Amino acid sequence: MVRLNGFKKSCVNQSLRIYVNLQSNNAAIIAKNSDIIRSILKCLEFCGRREMAHRGHRDDDAGHSKNKGNFKELIQFRIEAGDTTPEQHFKTCSKVATYTSTSQNELLTCIKTNIHKSIVEEVKSQPVGGYYGIPCNKVSDTSNWEQLGLGLRYVVDGVPVERLLEFNLAEETTGESL
Repeated sequence: MVRLNGFKKSCVNQSLRIYVNLQSNNAAIIAKNSDIIRSILKCLEFCGRREMAHRGHRDDDAGHSKNKGNFKELIQFRIEAGDTTPEQHFKTCSKVATYTSTSQNELLTCIKTNIHKSIVEEVKSQPVGGYYGIPCNKVSDTSNWEQLGLGLRYVVDGVPVERLLEFNLAEETTGESL
């Protein structure tokens, strides 16, 4: 009889149904996680747009280095400036959720994928038919590693556009291997 009464109540008041409660809880968790990721992505975007290095001398906080890197310092700055989203997250998250180089690289890869998709869509949407060129150039970075810069050159509304796509490690510097 108790079960029948519970069933009748859930038919009349749908907010008593289990799946409705689960859906609303899941929606709240998704919204919270989206806010956290958005806050972290703003820090990555800030560093990227200003061509700033993301990481400090050590990535693992061992030795309590004064230089924790621009990314971690920027998150700390946001917390000190009153952004409660990362503050609440870091108070409640596990100690392994520290956004080390692996986490940063995963987020940066997602950003890169989205940028590449938008560039491809821009090229495809041109009335000329999506003609493009792929310029590449070998450069040395500050640690003297040879890298190959890949770009994409195309025309948008009659104006030439050139976009850097990525840098790849050049294992050999011969013309054939590049």
